[in-house]
Amino acid sequence: SNYLALDARLADCNELVLCHNLRIPDTGPFVYPMLVKNGPALRKKLAAQKIFVPTYWSDLITDAPKGSVEQRYATDILALPCDQRYDKKDMEVVADAVLRELS
Repeated sequence: SNYLALDARLADCNELVLCHNLRIPDTGPFVYPMLVKNGPALRKKLAAQKIFVPTYWSDLITDAPKGSVEQRYATDILALPCDQRYDKKDMEVVADAVLRELS
């Protein structure tokens, strides 16, 4: 349900086309992958608001060919937290923060 809450609020801003199966609640994703321009800047702004967004595949940021899809995904996909530790209110806080920073 947390994943669906983020998707409902953020899908229009997400450059990543998500698999329809991930929108089925019982698949239970632990993050909402959101592709944005200048992901590191947004990640830093969210961290300043105590919203931790991990960086996966950090080795690809420097090791993948410059301008490659792999490098872009590693740099600009924000893995927004949505696992069982959070509730609907937490998802509203995350979505509000992302939307505020993107506007």
